Amino acid sequence: MHDVRRIIICFTALIVIPSIINAAPVWNEPFKFRQPDGSLVNVVVTGDEFYQDVKTPDGYPLIRDPATQWICYAKLSSNGDDWVSTGIVYDPRKSLTGRISSKGLQKFARLNGASILTQRKVKFLELNKITYEQSMKEYSENVRALSKDAAASGSNITPPLTKPDTVYGLTILIDFPDLKSAVPIDSIRNWLNMQGYKGYKNNGSIKDYFFDVSDGKMVYFNECTDFITADNPKNTYDAGTGYGGSTTLINEICAKLKNQGTFDFSRLTLTNGVIRAVNILYAGTADAGWANGLWPHSGTLRYTFATGVAMSAHQLSNLGNSLSLGTFCHENGHMLCKWKDLYAYDGHDNGAGQYCIMCSTGNTNPVQPNGFMRSLMKWITVIDITNDGLGKLYSHEANGPSIYTWNGTNTGSAQEAYYIEARRRVGRSAGLPDSGLLIWHLDKAGDNTDSTKNDYLVPVQADGLFELEKKINSGKPGDLFRAGYKTEFNDNTTPSAKWYNGANSGIQIANISAVGPTMTFSLGNTVKIVPGSQKNPQPSLCALGTSAGPCIRYSVPKFSDGQAMVRIELYNLNGALIKILVNENKQPGQSYTVALNSIKTGESKLPRGTYLCTLNAAGVSKSIKVVVK
Repeated sequence: MHDVRRIIICFTALIVIPSIINAAPVWNEPFKFRQPDGSLVNVVVTGDEFYQDVKTPDGYPLIRDPATQWICYAKLSSNGDDWVSTGIVYDPRKSLTGRISSKGLQKFARLNGASILTQRKVKFLELNKITYEQSMKEYSENVRALSKDAAASGSNITPPLTKPDTVYGLTILIDFPDLKSAVPIDSIRNWLNMQGYKGYKNNGSIKDYFFDVSDGKMVYFNECTDFITADNPKNTYDAGTGYGGSTTLINEICAKLKNQGTFDFSRLTLTNGVIRAVNILYAGTADAGWANGLWPHSGTLRYTFATGVAMSAHQLSNLGNSLSLGTFCHENGHMLCKWKDLYAYDGHDNGAGQYCIMCSTGNTNPVQPNGFMRSLMKWITVIDITNDGLGKLYSHEANGPSIYTWNGTNTGSAQEAYYIEARRRVGRSAGLPDSGLLIWHLDKAGDNTDSTKNDYLVPVQADGLFELEKKINSGKPGDLFRAGYKTEFNDNTTPSAKWYNGANSGIQIANISAVGPTMTFSLGNTVKIVPGSQKNPQPSLCALGTSAGPCIRYSVPKFSDGQAMVRIELYNLNGALIKILVNENKQPGQSYTVALNSIKTGESKLPRGTYLCTLNAAGVSKSIKVVVK
């Protein structure tokens, strides 16, 4: 765990690490692209800001003819590494009958993976002013340097931040002489910062999302400008090959903002004189297509607003006719948190599927980031169980502020680890394909975006069918572990827990509980009870009224290893965790008491009311209702 822990400690020091392929994907999503005569045609897009497959709704490939700029039907070149225009203008009103075979048109055709990766690298260099290979090398060198500089804590528990990381980002609004925003400015500002925002069917605001998924460890405000009008019509910038139009627009608008002299840049959060997050939103839609013009993207563009205040990393997105959290939160995952994308740029697999926002944006209610990436920001507690003995019981709050890890440093593969968290399809995780115990496989030398390497971070699919890897789906019921279905994960199960190099990992997860607000699992099979203790083979839990007030009493049976891990949690009747009352090894064969009147939530005593108390020990879960008067 030491290598991973050092990374966790140092990522939060806000040292600038080069951007790594920052992109927000779309998967077979409908768009309207503009023809040279101004008409709009319906297309379906798969890709991001670096490469896009564009097709007709019925699957024929399209390309913008480089000679005429008309959107035309496309065919593969002879070696399959590029698209060639057929010269047949795409007009949905006209039939292709009689012209398909002679032009070599083929439904759902794709370029070869090597060509896609090459084209992506060209766009990456344009947007980030650094090659893909340089970026990956500098990122790896920084991570290794941070790991060496951090001292081992000597503990198997890495705690989260003790106070929130408060960030004030900049959001710049743009409209055009010929196009004003369909979304009112007050709605945009509320979408950015209002607690409990529900407009356009969003689950909260941008600020709400980051506050929730960080367990309150990130407070992200956006200082929002008024709309600034560009000098030219929108199509002046949303055209051509590459992102020259967007660069021109951004420089032009930044100069206008600077020259206005009314915006207070002192309110923004800076790192070494650079604004930590810059979001640029423009009126209208992206209709040039093929990762050109004003297509939404993130990148690097240096602009100095004032002495000691500059922009570098930024994201550009269109406002369209509505607002949604997904792309904005995904791109800020890159800017604010330096997270990697978890989908395949060349389409060789489906990456992390719909189990993480860094693979699937989720529109109005994006899922929370995976627990490993949350741990890099020190938003949650990391508990290393690699050296724990067999028979120990663990409890995890679903979608909660902690994660367990089993690392390969001393178990056959120093680059690999498993991260274990309970996930449930509620709240920020309502868009998950499945609920249960989610086990992530990390390969620190891997890359979800490169088919020549192992994936960097992917869910272990409990059914062993590897459907994410085979591109069959982006997740489905049956992917996660749970009681009555898949309750074990080790080197001999299917799927196997062996490392990618074939070495045994040694992890032995067993006794996985049913899906619920809290899930439990153990290392090794069910703990055996010492002969002679059968008169009290299970933990007990009861509520008592005493002269000192209400309390709970519990006991644990006698085990062969002499100790038992006990976890007791208190919930309100809506299922929200109020307090972890006990989370430690207890001497078996004894009774213990917890006085509820002594429990505090924040600065106050536990309010009067009815609560649900759960005990997990010895692979057994018990629950009782407790009344505090």
